[in-house]
Amino acid sequence: MHYRVPKFFSVAPAIGVFLLTMLSQLAIRQIAEAPDKTGPSSISARAARTPESIREAVGVSRPATTTSVRFGDAVPAGQRMAALALVAEVEDYWREEAGIAVPEVRVALGVNFEDDLAPVFAEWEHTSVEEGVQAWRLSRWAGYATYWYQRVEDADVVSRHLYAHVPAQSWDDLSSPDSPLRTILVHEYFHQLQDQLDHAASAGGVPDWILEGSARYAEYRHVAYLGGDTSEQEGYLSRPGNTNLAALQTCDGPECHESELRWVGAAAIAWLNDRTRPSAYIDFWRESGRMGDWRKAFQRTYGVTIESFYQQFEEFQAGRRLA
Repeated sequence: MHYRVPKFFSVAPAIGVFLLTMLSQLAIRQIAEAPDKTGPSSISARAARTPESIREAVGVSRPATTTSVRFGDAVPAGQRMAALALVAEVEDYWREEAGIAVPEVRVALGVNFEDDLAPVFAEWEHTSVEEGVQAWRLSRWAGYATYWYQRVEDADVVSRHLYAHVPAQSWDDLSSPDSPLRTILVHEYFHQLQDQLDHAASAGGVPDWILEGSARYAEYRHVAYLGGDTSEQEGYLSRPGNTNLAALQTCDGPECHESELRWVGAAAIAWLNDRTRPSAYIDFWRESGRMGDWRKAFQRTYGVTIESFYQQFEEFQAGRRLA
């Protein structure tokens, strides 16, 4: 059964507020996706890849990962080795796509949150099962990424966690390029990469439409990269949105986390990527970390100021609404 990504991936701001109040050093990030004027040509032009060819490209002959993985009790025993291989494939993909190693991450996989992942979440995030479930019920996310920063002997020590759960029937074929679990892992690992490249921006400096839109775009690129079915994503990416990105730059309400914002943000990232280079959605985070200013990094990466982009993209969206 295929699950619609917009419904599947949504994390309300209330979770961040709830947990950040409770956990002083916890920085939390969630989920989103992407497009362009006629479809991201930079993606469709690339040859389809298999997980095996990805491992060969980065010199990995077998699934090998330093990431530790915990399974909920409801995860089918016969699929756990396949899930471990999938985690390794996603790590390999990001090493090739981003040119840097994915940070070591502790991963928790389950069939649902309340029965399967809540105990692990409580252990890793230093909270109670009841508080974890209460927070989850505010948004019912399918995937979640967190990172803790602690100062130890004049050095930052980072603990990275990733949570993902999909229904039992979705565990039947984890090898599919567009399997729900693969998509969640790709998305959440990208959030970890964002934080690794520029922690200040990922922790709240950059607008959510960039944070989540680029992660949605990353999902789409990965499915297309493996030759998977992107028709559903393309349908959303080509749909004219009614969201004004400029107005959302300082947005701080529930409407900031609606699925349309995530898709419009992804459409904006694809629009920008299509006019620059395939790696721009990663280069932005690298530049932002180096320059310490996401606005300057945006202009350097995309060749346009954020203000000019907002105007150009709104004109583009208006044209699509009239078409």
